[in-house]
Amino acid sequence: MERVSDADKIKDLEQYEVFLFASGIYHGKPGPNLISFIKKNAKKIYNKKVLLLLTSGTNNKKYMHEFKKELEKYDINVDEDYQCLGYDTFGPWKFMGGIAKNHPNIDEMQTACNVFREWLE
Repeated sequence: MERVSDADKIKDLEQYEVFLFASGIYHGKPGPNLISFIKKNAKKIYNKKVLLLLTSGTNNKKYMHEFKKELEKYDINVDEDYQCLGYDTFGPWKFMGGIAKNHPNIDEMQTACNVFREWLE
């Protein structure tokens, strides 16, 4: 598994059959580095298996829906996704010490692993 900063160094993305993109939500969208990576490599990701993992303070399902719509602009189809809570200190949450502390937790990450493992089998 590669981080976006490391993934940029991969010379031959075509060698991979499955891509798992994971991000927290920042200002209502997945991380800008991830979006930039996907846009830059859309032709190499096209027709590959794509899995998505998102975390957010409110676990609002619109984030996943909007992320999928963004990927559809590049003809990238999502095969499986998982979304759960994630610690959030954006905007007003900052003044309250954040929301969804201790998330994602080990149970949520294990569930994500199980969802993706089942899909891969």
